[in-house]
Amino acid sequence: MRDFAGQDLRNWVSKKAMRDFDFSKKQAKEFADIEIGFQQLVFARKPEHFRNGLFLLEENGDEGQRYIDAYQTLARRSEFLQQSLEEDAKAAFFQLQLYPLRTCADTAAKFIYADKAALYAEQKRGGCVNWYAAESDAAYYRTVQDTLQYEKQRQGKWRWIMDPWQSAFRKRGAVLPNLLSAGRVASLDYADLGIASEKPFHVFRGAAEKRFLDLYNRGSGFVEWWIESAPEWLKFSERQGIVCRDQRIWISLDWERVPQGSFDTEIAICWYNSEKRLCKKIEVFHVENIRIEEFPQKTYFETDGKILIPAALPSQTFRDPDAEVLWLIQHDLGRMGISLRSEKAEFADDDGRKAVSASQVRYSVWFASSGSYQLKLYRLPTLNERGMQRMEIGLDNQNGKTLFGNAVTGTEKWTKGVFENVEVLETEIAVSSAGYHEITLNPIDSGCVIEKIELRRKNGKDVRVNP
Repeated sequence: MRDFAGQDLRNWVSKKAMRDFDFSKKQAKEFADIEIGFQQLVFARKPEHFRNGLFLLEENGDEGQRYIDAYQTLARRSEFLQQSLEEDAKAAFFQLQLYPLRTCADTAAKFIYADKAALYAEQKRGGCVNWYAAESDAAYYRTVQDTLQYEKQRQGKWRWIMDPWQSAFRKRGAVLPNLLSAGRVASLDYADLGIASEKPFHVFRGAAEKRFLDLYNRGSGFVEWWIESAPEWLKFSERQGIVCRDQRIWISLDWERVPQGSFDTEIAICWYNSEKRLCKKIEVFHVENIRIEEFPQKTYFETDGKILIPAALPSQTFRDPDAEVLWLIQHDLGRMGISLRSEKAEFADDDGRKAVSASQVRYSVWFASSGSYQLKLYRLPTLNERGMQRMEIGLDNQNGKTLFGNAVTGTEKWTKGVFENVEVLETEIAVSSAGYHEITLNPIDSGCVIEKIELRRKNGKDVRVNP
């Protein structure tokens, strides 16, 4: 394992694909990119651990739909790659990549679309409720069909290997992948437009993110809509259309034209209800257009009481030549594809990554207010926890706080870490004043992998970012 640690994982997977499928270098690279992307999605939640209510559907760009879209994009790429193979190699490719990828994608779609159907039924979104419920059912039946195809290949060579419905599992009390009870609408009224905007809607200057606005037909038939008025510096994916079921439009900002200051942004949407023309004003953004030049590069800003920081993207790094443990950049591990890994200095230098090793990483942060903030540090646990798992985190010149990761197997904490593929270490920090501050993170023990840091204003809204 020590010899493997410094290798490029994508390169290793690529070489294996060239060996197994006689791929060209270009094809093997595509196989490796798909496989690594797949593992990152599975890391967020193993399919056997999926359940309802995991993802926020009205925040963070609709976490659930983003997760489904990422899976489906990889599945399409894998299907295209399979078609380039000779017939006798397609079954092995289906077994090794396409089947697990596609069934994991459908497992996610089954649960997330059932969640959407339930939420939209509660919000009275009309016929789209039944569409999402049907998509949840369709995802289940695709899994059944793909499993049947898996078992029939090569004259049944792999029969029973992937069949979760076989009767032998009944004795073990296994949880079977079944249809879900998704919300449905029994009848529809006359056509009318409904509008739902993404939450929350604060944006800071320079933010590349876009926000969505859902337009949906509360009844049967269709609704013609258009944007009647909007600031000239707002950009829309569509400005008019016809909604039969539901439609999502994306809104972003042209920051070169946004006025200075802090203010709410409003648009007017109009539509026809029968022959009657109706309009509604919607707040889509609260804009904080402050002078970004006043802050250091790579500054993280508080938005709606929270700050999310990818651990492997620090604002600054520092290396003490006498440090015994260093942070390294770890690629292709975890949900984000990049994280921090602590390693003993003697091995870190052998890892071939001197340029990115540091004894301390620092994050420039802009806080919207003073007071207490809850800090969560997301550590990636391992099956074989042993030794100490400590790191120190601090704010400005305050004394740092030592956080202790789980270092014992077989406990409830260890079980939860394996189940969720994450251990959340928590502490509290005191921010003396609103404005710019610096967070520092020092490794104490080797073997710690940190993916992200989350800060939340105390007594603020609970922040839940996907699993």
